Formats: sequence, structure tokens, C-alpha cells
Amino acid sequence: MSEELKCWDGKYPLFIEWDKSEQMEFVEDEEALVAFCASHRLNPRELQYYDAEPVYAWEGVHIDTKELENDDGELDKEVLELIEEFEQKLREIKCPVIYWASNNPFKIPEAQLEEWYAKVKGTLA
Repeated sequence: MSEELKCWDGKYPLFIEWDKSEQMEFVEDEEALVAFCASHRLNPRELQYYDAEPVYAWEGVHIDTKELENDDGELDKEVLELIEEFEQKLREIKCPVIYWASNNPFKIPEAQLEEWYAKVKGTLA
């Protein structure tokens, strides 16, 4: 890569790309990262890391009302109110319902990689 990778901000969750088929693993914290690497005998220094981008309930729902519109292209008032109420309830769900890996990997500081490597190695000993 000729572009400079952005540095990890130290925040979890994140995704790990861990094999040639671009398989990704979601990890919520350092403990999960170390456990995953140990269970697959992976060296944290040889992996690619990506931000975990949250997707909230309201972002993933699209209500297609075309079939419900009258000849003037309008919705019944009650139907419109129900849709608005439903969308509001979705917005009230504050935690993400799923995460997707970002498109661009980021760089983990060498000291952090060494720390993870030592923990993985210690788990395998």
C-alpha cells in the first residue's frame, strides 16, 4: 500500500482479517482478540485490523409504501402515523444491532502488537 494507514485509536470493537480468503473476525475487546489469536495459532503482528462500524436499527430499515399509496400518491393518515411511530421506536434503540468492517485497514502501534503477541504466546505456553 502506498497510502499511509491511519493509526488505531485504541478503541474496540474491531475486525481482524485473518486468512488469505479475507475472512474477518469481530472482537469486542482485548481478551477476545487474544483468545481468538491463541485458538487459531495466529500471530497478532501478521494480521490486518479494521474499524468496526456500527449499524443502528433505524439505518437498516426501509419501509416501501408505494403499494399503500392512493391514486394521488398519498398515504392514509393512520398508516403514516404508524410508520412514523415505528421509525421513532427504532431510533430509540441506542446500541448497534450489527457491525460491519470498514473498507480501510489501520495500523496498530508496534508496542501494542508486541503486547498482544506476548499475551497470545503466554496463553499457548
